[in-house]
Amino acid sequence: MHEFVNKDGLECLVKVANETKEHNYINYILRALGQLMLFVDGMNGVIRSNETVQWLYSVLSSGVSPFEIEKSKQFDLFTK
Repeated sequence: MHEFVNKDGLECLVKVANETKEHNYINYILRALGQLMLFVDGMNGVIRSNETVQWLYSVLSSGVSPFEIEKSKQFDLFTK
């Protein structure tokens, strides 16, 4: 965890997140950040990463909640 944070792993996640509007990728990145924050090193890394915090706020302000992303994925499974 410490290595991931120190080697700019969070910045890489945010870069991918900013380059895509694909709900699946956003959902995966949110899940990864959730797992990272379970560890103290990961939580401190997220707090210290301005880019990550800004991206999280942009997701929240977009009006699309992670619940809606997950719900739309499940709906897609039934419509295919």
